[in-house]
Amino acid sequence: MPAKNPQEIRNIALVGHGGAGKTTLAEGILNVTGATNRFGTIEDGTTVMDHLDVEKEKQHSVDPAMAHAQQAGKTINVIDTPGYPDFIGGAIAALGGTDTAVIVVSASAGIEVSTRRMFNDAGKAGLARALVVNKIDAENVDLPALVAALTETFGPAVKCMNLPADGGKKVVDVFTNDSGEA
Repeated sequence: MPAKNPQEIRNIALVGHGGAGKTTLAEGILNVTGATNRFGTIEDGTTVMDHLDVEKEKQHSVDPAMAHAQQAGKTINVIDTPGYPDFIGGAIAALGGTDTAVIVVSASAGIEVSTRRMFNDAGKAGLARALVVNKIDAENVDLPALVAALTETFGPAVKCMNLPADGGKKVVDVFTNDSGEA
């Protein structure tokens, strides 16, 4: 395999509270970019990232795991990290080798302890940060209230790039006003 130019590599860590959907987001990234030919599920124990027997049994990450994908001529190293406080050390360690921290927030659970912790730790490390609100299709989700809480907690730099539509079943890109429907 030829050596990669560091300018062509992006390292992202998926961090946040346990159960926010980091592993599922990783599966989506890997599947959409063609790095995998299937979308593994936590329930079936078929995710690329949660490969340890204990992770399959407990249905949550206990160690960071990495996989890579190719997109637009770049190699994207995706690091899926554990979110439960007992395993937070792995998430903190993963920040040291990344360019960007993607802080995943469950729309139904909102801002949790590890959400704040990882946002702050990533900021202290000088990393680019992105908040991803996951599980927008869950019942009884108040997305405007969540966006307000995110802005209040993390500051006015919080901006929506995509907005939910059709009760969370679709997403609209605010830059193009495109819902992806042809």
